[in-house]
Amino acid sequence: MLTYLTMELQLGIALSAVTLVLYTLYRWSIPRPFPGIPHNVRSAKSILGDLPAMMSHGRKSGEMWDWVVSQTQLLNSPIVQIFPMPFSKPWIILADARESQDILTKRIKDFDRSVHFKEAFGDVAPFNHINMPTGSPEFKANRKLIQDLMTPAFLHDIAAHRIHSVATSICDLWSEKARLANGRPFSVLDDVYRISLDVIWAVVLPFKADYSVINAQKQLLSALTKVDESAWQSIDDAMTFPEAEMPPLQNAIITLTDSIGKLISSPFPVLKDWYFRMLPHMRKAKAIKEDLFTKELQAAIANLTGDSEKQTEARCAMDVILRRELAAATKEGRKPNLDSRNIYDEVSQFHSTTILWGLKFFTNHQDIQTKLRDAVCAGFPTAKKEQRLPTADEITRAHIPYLEATREEILRRSITAPVLSRQAIRDTVVFGHHIPKGTDIFFLTNGPDFIAPPIATVPEHQRSESSQMAKSRTALWDSNDAHLFKPERWLVEKNGELTFDAGAGPMLTFGAGPRACFGRRLAYLELKFVFVFLVWNFTFKPIPQDLNGNAAVDKLTRFPKECYVRVAKN
Repeated sequence: MLTYLTMELQLGIALSAVTLVLYTLYRWSIPRPFPGIPHNVRSAKSILGDLPAMMSHGRKSGEMWDWVVSQTQLLNSPIVQIFPMPFSKPWIILADARESQDILTKRIKDFDRSVHFKEAFGDVAPFNHINMPTGSPEFKANRKLIQDLMTPAFLHDIAAHRIHSVATSICDLWSEKARLANGRPFSVLDDVYRISLDVIWAVVLPFKADYSVINAQKQLLSALTKVDESAWQSIDDAMTFPEAEMPPLQNAIITLTDSIGKLISSPFPVLKDWYFRMLPHMRKAKAIKEDLFTKELQAAIANLTGDSEKQTEARCAMDVILRRELAAATKEGRKPNLDSRNIYDEVSQFHSTTILWGLKFFTNHQDIQTKLRDAVCAGFPTAKKEQRLPTADEITRAHIPYLEATREEILRRSITAPVLSRQAIRDTVVFGHHIPKGTDIFFLTNGPDFIAPPIATVPEHQRSESSQMAKSRTALWDSNDAHLFKPERWLVEKNGELTFDAGAGPMLTFGAGPRACFGRRLAYLELKFVFVFLVWNFTFKPIPQDLNGNAAVDKLTRFPKECYVRVAKN
């Protein structure tokens, strides 16, 4: 009898212990909302929080951040919290332009780079400065290493001429496609992606013709006198063309950059990154990329450290970075670290999708396209008179207000970067709410204040002191037309002439403050060249509605699912 009771007691204790453990795990796993910050009450009672709704929306639409902005509208608050996964802190979502700008630029002692984005970039570019805390010696050293890349000397003397060459190539390719399409629309989704790849090869590395994807496609199509049109019944049917084989290197870069986009939009970036690293095609892509950069780096080192009579001027970003390291090593009395992974990762940044959205806007706003073309032609009178393309120097020096306004409006309205993020590095306060250290905060650029009316008025006393002081200096868009594509919103009259006003309204596509996008000037330069060349060479005519969708998918940027054009040579 005693033995039976003892066994029963042991079983009871074991069951109690298991129950206690399960209950403790349950309590740890359910969301713990921060007091006072609006949230979905039902999600706060679920172990999975908002995860099912986020994933369901993402599967259906291809985007996650438009679901996030809908929560601010649903809860009618510029600050909300969502629960992205079990056993984690809530994410703070901020949909207020002035407070976002203030945190990014003024409150650098309270917030720093989010670990969420570090987890997304880490395995692809682990030594890139984007992964480093702002105050760390590594961040300062890397920024110093690459600081010459955004100077006028590099941008105007090196980058501009290489971008000019790439822009010329894409116009040559589309001239061939226009000839073969004979008035039919065709997709440019892959072509524009290839522009970005070619710009990277041209600006970052000593450019070689066999790196160019555009040139390979152009050579293939130029050899064709015509294509079989029997498969296309109507002038509105989308034309397709034979494709040149994509070199393994370009495929590798596309694979790696696509993986970053998938990690950024994932609630489980660490787990997903581990899964990606196990995939054979991801391992192969990384090996191909590393092999290329290693070979090019060694060649550049040989060029800089070999026979002084055979050394050449800096040809690309890699040369500039290596020269900076040599100079720093001499000044500091140390051996140069020319094969450092810091150098390797700083030359592997990537720009892409704004051009695609620009083409969509040109197609859907014929009046704006005409105004832009007229402004561009007026900006290069000598080139127009001589019936030639503007030179790299002419484009670099040109100030064309309507071109600048159109470029900025494309960036604003395309929502290329729908969200920015930071992490609280100490306990702090936002809108009167306590934000614990280690909390991720996300700043939305795809909703209120940016392309939609403000959600609600925030009492000034709830804002930070620096935000209150910035009130008179902070312009907001007209709520009645913030959703429209309207380049004129960036233009102001000064001394009887229209000028471009970069501060006309809130704009955070490239971030702000000490962690703003380092490559902003290069991105602006690339867009300037490409848009000048496109409207100079082509007219983008209307296309059928079934080819004119605006659906997007979250990648490294907000990428359109389709982009068709119907081009006519000017």
